[in-house]
Amino acid sequence: MEEKATKVLVEHGERLANIERKLDATLRRDEYLAGYDQMMSILRRLDQERIFTVEWVRRIEEEVERHTKELAEVKQQLKIA
Repeated sequence: MEEKATKVLVEHGERLANIERKLDATLRRDEYLAGYDQMMSILRRLDQERIFTVEWVRRIEEEVERHTKELAEVKQQLKIA
């Protein structure tokens, strides 16, 4: 009887150790997924910023081009160029 109880205790100990390993793996997976979600959020934000930056640069380039033309006209009127 004692031998059977010991065998059952050993089996239960092994099962408990297996459950603990699975829980550890699950926690590590959850931490990994949380980090992945954070990285994806950062990438989405950077992508949105890139779109707005490209548009901002385009507007600035158009403004510089307009100012360059206006400056050339002013120089012609003042007969500087």
